[in-house]
Amino acid sequence: MNDLYLRVFKNKSELVQSDGKEQVFLEGKMSDEARIRYQKITQELANNYLEKKILLVAIAML
Repeated sequence: MNDLYLRVFKNKSELVQSDGKEQVFLEGKMSDEARIRYQKITQELANNYLEKKILLVAIAML
């Protein structure tokens, strides 16, 4: 059986795999670079990025 589960803490998350191996993801303050990427993604989504991509694919399939 392939049981995966995630333990979430205030300062980290732990992904536990079926073989017992754990991957730790530390939580913390966003870097300036990450904040800029996040802002760009948020703005693109607000400007219908996904809807536009879906329409382009739909048109291409005609």
